[in-house]
Amino acid sequence: MHDVPPPEQSETAAAETVADAPARLSRGMRAALALGAALFYMALAPRCLGEGDSAEFTLALALTGAAHPPGYPLYTLAGSVFVHALRGAGLGWAHAANLWSACGAAAAIFALVTLADRLLPPTGRLRGGARACVIALALLPLAAHPTFLRAATQAEVYSWEVAWTAALAVTALGFLRHLDADAPPLETRSLLRAALAWGALAGVALAHRPTMLAFAGSFTVTLASSAARRGVLRPALLAAAFGAALLPASANLWFAYRALHPAAFQWPLLEPGVNGLLQHTAGAIYRSYLGARVGGGSGLALVGTLLPLFALGAAALAWMIPSIARRGDRPALACLLALAGAAVAQGAFVAVYAVSDFDFFLLPALVPVTMAFALALARMLERSEAPLTPAALALTTSLCVAAVPVVQESARLAQVAAADASVREAFDALPFERGVVVWNSDSHTRLVALQLLEGRKRGVVVLNGGVLTWPAARRDAAKRLGFDPLEGLELRTDEDLARIAPHLAERPGLAVADFGLWWSARAAGN
Repeated sequence: MHDVPPPEQSETAAAETVADAPARLSRGMRAALALGAALFYMALAPRCLGEGDSAEFTLALALTGAAHPPGYPLYTLAGSVFVHALRGAGLGWAHAANLWSACGAAAAIFALVTLADRLLPPTGRLRGGARACVIALALLPLAAHPTFLRAATQAEVYSWEVAWTAALAVTALGFLRHLDADAPPLETRSLLRAALAWGALAGVALAHRPTMLAFAGSFTVTLASSAARRGVLRPALLAAAFGAALLPASANLWFAYRALHPAAFQWPLLEPGVNGLLQHTAGAIYRSYLGARVGGGSGLALVGTLLPLFALGAAALAWMIPSIARRGDRPALACLLALAGAAVAQGAFVAVYAVSDFDFFLLPALVPVTMAFALALARMLERSEAPLTPAALALTTSLCVAAVPVVQESARLAQVAAADASVREAFDALPFERGVVVWNSDSHTRLVALQLLEGRKRGVVVLNGGVLTWPAARRDAAKRLGFDPLEGLELRTDEDLARIAPHLAERPGLAVADFGLWWSARAAGN
């Protein structure tokens, strides 16, 4: 007859068995979290043209054109297919373009959930619902941040930038674990496939936006170092990765085509030839922002919400690094350090790149913050006998807190819709069907979108005085009007742009309106 172990020994053995069992989230659970995020952002996305560059991106997606530098070719080409499909299903152009950003946000959430799940210890009590709650709780500061909400609900490129950042981290972590595994010597063919896959993904990220170099470069150096330590780094692997990166980068040739075959609307400074292509993809026109003085309201977002998140993330990461080192998880440690280093590089770039909406540029830097939060929360709960209860309570409380910025964003989007309706009403109310409208604002693309996508006031020439100061745009305007709109007018400051509309109005028989003044008067009820 076999001896029966004491009850306490049985419970201990059972606990050890549970702790040693795999705790990873299933693919279905990760997909469910991403689907929930997709439905949330899609429900929040407005059905009208958004703020900032949203009208321009809507035009680029609808017309498969060329947006402002660096152009975002893959975003435009893939997004154009998506937007046209939704348009065929009955959605409006603006709504479909906004939903493309919501898809980027959902892709980002899926990649972030996957990354957090693979960085957390693979075994332990934190599994299933408790593990999902911890990861969702860690992602909440990014997912519900006002800046990310705006990027996820209006036609913009930044939600996809976060998605590509997280995808780079997930892929790099997988390769790092493969290189670190105690396995037979790695096959050359397997290494070559990995190099090709990594190069292609890095190329996609860089084709999306050149500033992704901070993250793609950091992970590439980390992977090369790990391969060298394993003794498998070969020049052929580097050449394969570089060659694979050129394939998605070739999407930039779309701008060479568009320079010769312009869309109905596109970036007016896109010039034919190799130099024009290089100037556009490198964003050469924005060099003046390097070292300039920052303006706009993004400073409030930085000081009020982003800096505290970065500080807490840095503290959580500093707390977790020794624990990860003691656990011997070198791939996780290397991945986190590569993420943190890239985030610092991104922050250094933003510090010298003085654009008014620089808070959007910092969104990818929140990826290591969310991972540090996930690891810290898991460590606090891993000793709990029933981690699901405290994890669920913490998530529920945090969701209530996160409802505040969501409600605020909903109210702001209602204001966006009201402003859009007001612009439409003012544009339709212009007392002429043929003439010139001058709107010295980047928002002039809203009027162009109303013309090209909805057929409103097609006989009106819409001009932005700031754009007219560029020779290429001035030549294009002269071609459309039959005369140089700035002839005899000297512009020295931004304030001088207000003189363009009165100057044009002096031309006999030409109907002219300063839309900024016209819209303000209509909004005031005059």
